[in-house]
Amino acid sequence: MTGGGGNQIAAPGVCKGAGVPASNEREGAAMGRWTHTAGVALVLAGTAAMAGCGEPEEEETASPLMSMFGEPESPAEQRAKQLEQEEAVAACMKAEGWEYTPIDYTAQFNDTPQYEDPSTPGYGEQHGYGIVYGFVTYELPYLDQDGNYADDSPINRSFDDPNSDYVNALSPEEQEQYYVSLNGDWSKFQEPSIGDDGEEVYETPPLDEQGCYGKAQQQVYGEQPWNNQDFNDRQNELFEALENDPAIDEAEITWSDCMYELDAAYDFAGPNDTYTYVQNMLNEVRGLDPVQPMAEDGFSEAPAATIAVGKPGDSGEQRLPTEAELDDVEAAEVELWKADQECQDGSGLRELRRQREQELVDTLREEFPQYIGSTGGGVG
Repeated sequence: MTGGGGNQIAAPGVCKGAGVPASNEREGAAMGRWTHTAGVALVLAGTAAMAGCGEPEEEETASPLMSMFGEPESPAEQRAKQLEQEEAVAACMKAEGWEYTPIDYTAQFNDTPQYEDPSTPGYGEQHGYGIVYGFVTYELPYLDQDGNYADDSPINRSFDDPNSDYVNALSPEEQEQYYVSLNGDWSKFQEPSIGDDGEEVYETPPLDEQGCYGKAQQQVYGEQPWNNQDFNDRQNELFEALENDPAIDEAEITWSDCMYELDAAYDFAGPNDTYTYVQNMLNEVRGLDPVQPMAEDGFSEAPAATIAVGKPGDSGEQRLPTEAELDDVEAAEVELWKADQECQDGSGLRELRRQREQELVDTLREEFPQYIGSTGGGVG
């Protein structure tokens, strides 16, 4: 969601890489090193654009990457597993000699709107990429007249940890041991190693070294690929090769020409620029500065809908847009989305990317069969 003052972070419902495996809610259970998380997010966000967000899901056009780890769980299923994990944490902490009250995160934030899956048939025809829809549904109700989050909005609501009184009553030394039992000892993982490319690499401890939270995660969810460094490294390598595929580059040029022929305002280098275009239309009616996409050099680029950071314009007139303004922007978004779908099909970009993604999934399945099932979905 977008914070008051203009931090534009894609809200639920925005057509993007929703298939990215979510990291654990605890700080200590990060999903692999940053390069893995970013790489997956960027490629899957581009995949959502290629796949035609909101189109009826058809076997011949469905993105293999989006289904590589299986179908996403429903909110009810996610909550059930989260509660099961919390109960396992409590049992583990008791065995370690500590008290721990399971936390129901969902219960504390149960007044937010229901998530709408952008892959729902007809979503794109109605909402385009879901950028305006996401703002109206998940942000606008919580903004004050100046366009900032109200004090009682979910983003400003403090988290109530039922364990805080118990932990605060412990001595500093006991608190340190408590958190080691809960999250593991990360001190030996704080120093980065140097990867083959010369970049610093921060490793994530294996789950059995992440305290009771890691053990509970392993118990409830089993071994997951993003906890395996070899899988992460290989996946990053294949993703980077996909993003630098010359054939895809050529198809994107054809796509770009097609878009420009449909409307001279659609002067885009690649499909991800469509997000920047819509986001800037929305920023304009909100009184925010336009956002600038990062350079298109592989992993340094991210879709504007997920990284765009706006701020009040030079005039300082950040405000709430009118309903008519939002309707106009969403109408323009839908027209752009339709043109995008037409040009993806006409250029062959959608089908080419689907083929390349299938090759990537097949490679990972062959090399890591314990994580990817025979049909592309996750194992376990």
